[in-house]
Amino acid sequence: MVKIPIIHKWMLKYAFNYQSASKAELFSKMKFAFIDSNGKRYYTWHDKFDMPISRGEQLQIIMQELASRVDRETLEDWINSTKKVAMDSNKDKALLNVIRMVDALDDRMEVSFDEELLMKLACVVYVDDSQDPRIWDEEYEKAKAKHLSEDSKTGLYDFFVRGGLSQYLPSFVDSQIAYQKYLMQANQLKKKFKNLTIDLPKIVDEHLGLDSTIKQKSTNGSKQKRESA
Repeated sequence: MVKIPIIHKWMLKYAFNYQSASKAELFSKMKFAFIDSNGKRYYTWHDKFDMPISRGEQLQIIMQELASRVDRETLEDWINSTKKVAMDSNKDKALLNVIRMVDALDDRMEVSFDEELLMKLACVVYVDDSQDPRIWDEEYEKAKAKHLSEDSKTGLYDFFVRGGLSQYLPSFVDSQIAYQKYLMQANQLKKKFKNLTIDLPKIVDEHLGLDSTIKQKSTNGSKQKRESA
């Protein structure tokens, strides 16, 4: 008879309990957190290790993004934009633009916390009573994040503090006033970064398009000369 390691037995038992449990049973093992403006009740886990695997995976991703101070989507956009600007046929200009892109990312990483990431984290750890805690629905979670942000528009600092997320705020952000002041500065940096990653590749694309047009005309001209000769 094959012996199954204890840790594997625990994982199998854990998975079975979640798969076979009803929504009511799952919520009965969670603790009530708050009610939103639509009257939905939100719950969270007594211990984050009690989270279903789907949410645990999302938690790990967000924790990594919080540590790096930039989300994966933004980083992927930056990488693609940097690749584009590096393709400029003017190599000196390409090098200068790559340096600008690196400096922009360096500035972006000075943002000590990202409000959108914190709200995404809140959506992972708080589940409303219409959801199945085992399922991570990206589109629903985005809508939930938007609604919670609108609900707490005048007091997101208090929302994060009450939600147990204050540990992810910089130590100098210790009030709603300090939060709003820092958020304004952070959003300016994020906007500058976003604009650069969008505008700079466009300029390079236009330049590359112009180069290819000139080369095509030159090629066509040479071809016509050969034909006439």
